[in-house]
Amino acid sequence: MVGIGWNGYFGTGLVTSSVEAEALHQDIKDKDTMEANMNTVLKLQPAVWEDLNTRERIDVLQTVCNVETHYLGLNDPVTAQGDNLSPYTLGVYSDAQKLIRISLDYIENDPVEEVLSTLLHEIHHSYEHRLADVVDNILPEYRDLRLFKDATHYSQEVDDYINPREDYYGYMTQRLEMDSEKYAELGVREYYARIETWIEEHETEVTGNYTYN
Repeated sequence: MVGIGWNGYFGTGLVTSSVEAEALHQDIKDKDTMEANMNTVLKLQPAVWEDLNTRERIDVLQTVCNVETHYLGLNDPVTAQGDNLSPYTLGVYSDAQKLIRISLDYIENDPVEEVLSTLLHEIHHSYEHRLADVVDNILPEYRDLRLFKDATHYSQEVDDYINPREDYYGYMTQRLEMDSEKYAELGVREYYARIETWIEEHETEVTGNYTYN
């Protein structure tokens, strides 16, 4: 996907979320599940998303980011922000800052399904970094175990990451990028399948910003 990158120009996001970034809750394990946040997840419906302003959309994205942090088992919170990015860059992730920055123009003008895909792609990079950390810290004699196969690829590519501006084909064929893109593709299907199921179960009609039961 053009423009979904690993590194970019990092700084302070221009539009931040009023939703707090959260790590995996060890004591309240259901706090950041999709089910516990369905009122927000339902806002990913195109007709509802269309009526949200930019900050409200970023609040939705941060909630999804927290849900993904829970499911991926990440112990550090990851923040989602909107920012002005370089041309053709839709989203970037900084592991040092635990920060996802998504193009404001993209958030404001492109289909919600594509914005969600970008967020899922970028949060998966945080998961890949954690797996790379794991394989870097295990005993050498265990690194060839099939369990650590993906993590070994990630560790190698993190150390020698290919920038898309230097070699776009090489960038796109990295396991880091291919696996994140696959995760995003499956994730978008899962979110909308869960939304559809929830609406069917609750016989809900959604109009504008409001949900009527």
